[in-house]
Amino acid sequence: MQASNNAGLVLTHPSELQSSTKAYIGQVNSDNFTVLGGPVAIESEIVWQIDSIIQ
Repeated sequence: MQASNNAGLVLTHPSELQSSTKAYIGQVNSDNFTVLGGPVAIESEIVWQIDSIIQ
């Protein structure tokens, strides 16, 4: 899926967004992301953190 969209794939811990991941997301020139797995796979707080980084 990611390769067909020319997009990367970033993995993170379900309940913690590590500083290296935050830095990478901030460096990527994208205002769009997709979270796979829903709230069982990743906590909503992490999604909010990602959203605040790319805004």
